[in-house]
Order: sequence, then structure tokens, then C-alpha cells
Amino acid sequence: MALGQAKGLKPKALAKTSRASAANTSLQRKTIPLQWVAGVVFLLLGIMYSGLELVKSADEMRFLYRSMDELQSNQNALLANYSRLLLERSTLASMQTVEVVAKTELQMFFPETSVQVNN
Repeated sequence: MALGQAKGLKPKALAKTSRASAANTSLQRKTIPLQWVAGVVFLLLGIMYSGLELVKSADEMRFLYRSMDELQSNQNALLANYSRLLLERSTLASMQTVEVVAKTELQMFFPETSVQVNN
């Protein structure tokens, strides 16, 4: 018997209790409340949903930014065209241009003598 104890063998009574306690703890570890499982599943679904919504909003933001960039470049082109038209209008409305157009196209001239018309 002294030889068995030296090798680290347990007596039979202790071996039975340790097996029973090991089986009892393994049963306790296997039983997880349903509320915990539902809670973890709910949290995982919430995380997945928020991730998908984040991707969706980021894609929408990129689309809106591209649209804004296109609209700004279009606005810049329209403003450049508007300023060119204003410049052209101011040059056409100058007195020299009006006088040249009146003489060449409309055949108008300044009278040499002034005549007064009475009614």
C-alpha cells in the first residue's frame, strides 16, 4: 500500500467523489440560460445591422459628395460663361460700338444742319 501511495494513486473513496464533482461541474458548465443565448444573438444581430447601416451611409455620403463636386464644377462653368457674356454686353453697349453699328448697318448719320419742325 505504501508503494501505491508513493506513485500518487488515490484511495477509491476519494476517486469516486472527484469523479462525481467533475461530472457535476461539467453539467453546470453545459447549462446556459436561454436568456443569455438570446441576449448574445440579439447583440450580434445588432452589431451586424449597425455595420451594414454604416456601410450604406458611407456609400450614400460618397455619392452625395460626387454629386456636389459635379454641381460645383457645373456652377463654375456657368459663372465663367456669365462673366464672359457680361463683358461682351458691356463692349457692345459702348458708345463707339453703337455709333459704328448705326453708321454701317443702319445707314444713319448726323445731320449737318438742324431743322425745327412745328406742329
